[in-house]
Amino acid sequence: MKAKTATSIARPVGRRRPVQGNAPLVQAPASAGQQAAARIPVDAIQTAASASALGKILGVYADPLTWGAAFFILVSLVTGIIYFTWAVTGLALSVSFLILILGLPFAFVFLLSVRGLALVEARLVGAALGMSIAPAPLFGKAGSKWWERLKALVADRNTWSALLYLVLQMPLGVIYFSVTVSLVALALGLISAPLLYVLTPMPVIMIESQALRLPIWAPVLTGIAGFLLLTAAMHIIRGIGRWHGKYAKALLAG
Repeated sequence: MKAKTATSIARPVGRRRPVQGNAPLVQAPASAGQQAAARIPVDAIQTAASASALGKILGVYADPLTWGAAFFILVSLVTGIIYFTWAVTGLALSVSFLILILGLPFAFVFLLSVRGLALVEARLVGAALGMSIAPAPLFGKAGSKWWERLKALVADRNTWSALLYLVLQMPLGVIYFSVTVSLVALALGLISAPLLYVLTPMPVIMIESQALRLPIWAPVLTGIAGFLLLTAAMHIIRGIGRWHGKYAKALLAG
């Protein structure tokens, strides 16, 4: 009875049909994303690319790095003068005082101040330019004598790279400030030309005693040129910030 039940329940296994060699391959249906991408015209892709390029150009006004770099450029003129004055004066006095008993303690204080100013500058660069700079530790051993610490400061490469940064910061600050202020002032002057043309009764150009008033389209073109120049100046400011952040990290990081 058990054998009959098993035989009656079991289903006959059907034979597999051989796959013909000439049968066409069945392709998987395209996904919804592929179908949508296929329906996007070429003109729409080109328009999106041009909009993206325009966004990159005008996005400099909304970039925090641009305004942080502008703030750093304005501050670097003052800090550069302070750094340069202290570095040159302190180095000259340290070398001059070496013949006296006061020379070594003064040199220790001066080199220690150089590392302290480097730490302050690293924090300023990190806050303004978004560059994380971890300065090197001052001393390897805790509780060592001051002359051992002086030898450690003299032998440390970071001390002299920080001193080089302090000396070079003044000429760099002057260059940054001069280029930035000149470009921005010229751009703002050109942008204000249409407004001055409308508000002021004064002629735009004076040739000897004759007044020459330009046509209305000339100030408009001048304003457009000023806006383009201002945008280029903002890109230059951001480029200065990026370059100086890498430069400061190379000299101030441990």
